Amino acid sequence: MTGKGQNVTTPIAVIGMACRYPGARDLKQFWENILAKRQEFRRIPDVRLPLSEYHDPNPNALDKTYCDRAAFIDGFQFDWVGKRIPKSTFEASDIVHWLALEVALQAIVNAGYAKGKDFSYFEFTAPAMDKGKRFLKLSDEMWMYLPEIEKSTKIAGHMLRQSMMGSDFSYDDFIENRKLQDIYDIKLLGIDTALNKSCFKLELTAKVPDVNYYTRTVWVDTIAYLPIRAEYYAKSGKLMKEITIGDFQKFGSRNFPTKIKMVNKLRQNTYTELTLKNIKIDVEIPAKIFTKTYLERK
Repeated sequence: MTGKGQNVTTPIAVIGMACRYPGARDLKQFWENILAKRQEFRRIPDVRLPLSEYHDPNPNALDKTYCDRAAFIDGFQFDWVGKRIPKSTFEASDIVHWLALEVALQAIVNAGYAKGKDFSYFEFTAPAMDKGKRFLKLSDEMWMYLPEIEKSTKIAGHMLRQSMMGSDFSYDDFIENRKLQDIYDIKLLGIDTALNKSCFKLELTAKVPDVNYYTRTVWVDTIAYLPIRAEYYAKSGKLMKEITIGDFQKFGSRNFPTKIKMVNKLRQNTYTELTLKNIKIDVEIPAKIFTKTYLERK
């Protein structure tokens, strides 16, 4: 800061960061694009600007643009319902306003001032060989603590696709928390039967590059409107995993599945079943739980 005839230095502390750029929905993708020297400029699509009507290579042409390439932020949708924004307010404001608010909220999460689906912690108490192993999820990052080496390790890159503790779930399966409509185009294929129930059969096709599975087929109960079965496919069309979700029980005002079975089709004669026996809702959890200091406690 510069005043009259003097320089004033004001220290600041950066405690949280977030961004949304063309081809990058978060900081991780932003830096990956920089390191890979990716360029997101492309020919302007007609949905943005019909070049046949507005483009002219002559820079001096009136009411025309000689630009025909640009970089765009695609796929942004603001959850005004989940954030309790009145519909009239949402519709009366420019989308740039909501984009700025969403990035600001992500910065708050990055700084460590949010929990919910962004933070989670779990610890193994049995069997003996796994006792004391702990996991901490911070937004889209996962950290693992191993008592035998007394330090935590960040699980990243190709490790996220590996089996979690020898199960049929990958680490990616656990940390993915984006809404399906934000990362997939969804098409209703019709009515089908799954687990002896009438279901809507949906086909999900990836619309962003950084997804765990390129396509998914999901069966949703036509009465309860809850997903009960899904198949996960690679881009090649190869079936990778099957998951069944059942034994829904009401805890408070919410329905939760208490049994989730994952079958990895790339392995033989194996499956993993997750059983939830006790769920508590709206419990106050100390903020220190969601820190690396707590994760690495002796």
